[in-house]
Amino acid sequence: MAWPGIPWMLERPISLSGNVTDAVSGDPLAATITPLGITFPAGDTNPSNARFGRYHAFLPAGSYDIEFSAEGYLPQTHMVSISDTTPVLLDIALVPEVQCRGDLNGDISITIVDPITVINAIGQIGGPEDINGDGVVDLLDMLALLPGWGSCLEQSE
Repeated sequence: MAWPGIPWMLERPISLSGNVTDAVSGDPLAATITPLGITFPAGDTNPSNARFGRYHAFLPAGSYDIEFSAEGYLPQTHMVSISDTTPVLLDIALVPEVQCRGDLNGDISITIVDPITVINAIGQIGGPEDINGDGVVDLLDMLALLPGWGSCLEQSE
C-alpha cells in the first residue's frame, strides 16, 4: 500500500510550465524561475533546461508573481493564477541586455523620449544624459544620439 500522498502527487498536473527562449534568436535559454515572495529554506532553485529552455514548477493554488531571469538578459515578471486542476503553460522570450549608448529610458531603442530626457538635463554636470562623456549635458549630447536612432537590437546584430 502506498502512502496516500504519492498517488495524489502523481495525478496532480504540473501547475506551471513552459519554455524560456532568446527573444531575438529564438534559442532556448538556461534561466532561473523565481516565485517572488516565497523563500525556500533549503535554497532550492527552479531553473529552465539549457538544451530546450523547458521549465516546470509545482505550486499550490493561488496567484504568484513569477520572475524569469538569465545572465545577459532583462528579467521579466509575470502574474500567474494557479489552480489545483488546470495547468498553466507560459512561454517566455527574454530580451537581451543590450548596451545601447543613449537609451536613457531602457526601452532598448533610441526614440524621441531619449532626446527629451537630454534636453531636460541640459547644464547638468555628468550623469547618464552626458552621452558624449565630456562632463556636461549640452547640445553635443543631442548630436551624439543621432547615429544610434532606432532599435538597439538591430544595431547589435
